[in-house]
Amino acid sequence: MKKFILCLMMLCMLFSLAACGTDTPDTTGPQGSSSTNSDGNNVQEHPNAPSLTVNGTKLQLYAKAEPILKALGTANSVNELPTCAIGEMDRQYAYDSFYVQTYSLEGVEYIFSFWFADDLIKTDEGVKIGDTKETVEAAYGAAAFDGTNCYVITSDGGELRLILKDGVVSSISYTVIVGA
Repeated sequence: MKKFILCLMMLCMLFSLAACGTDTPDTTGPQGSSSTNSDGNNVQEHPNAPSLTVNGTKLQLYAKAEPILKALGTANSVNELPTCAIGEMDRQYAYDSFYVQTYSLEGVEYIFSFWFADDLIKTDEGVKIGDTKETVEAAYGAAAFDGTNCYVITSDGGELRLILKDGVVSSISYTVIVGA
């Protein structure tokens, strides 16, 4: 059942990316001066974008992907996808409990999104798939609730989304806000 749900989530993510609006991808990417996060990764214009620490490795939106992917180790699978949002090519790296999606600009990969596959990974605030609405509100506050089934926490060009089903977290994802 977990594999079925995981496959369903992957298909949803793939179709949501394929449904992007323009025929011509934006090849300019995030603009502005570069800064560096605590891991020495180049974080273009968004040094405080949402991040997650997995097994001691900091995944941060907009960060250069190479040192992060190297620290995470060999992915279970890697898929290339035509881009629909930023850059030249997207890649999706599958690990045991999470996925990382990158975009590339001028041959350099950057982190575009990452999402959880199961309840073995927690946000830096301690929330995981399977937690209750009350746990989410204790970590992020009630103001982040969108009024239906989702908590959205936006920060410096990125967002964290926690989707609930029947009052329980069913999906957690971090994504670049295109055009931010």
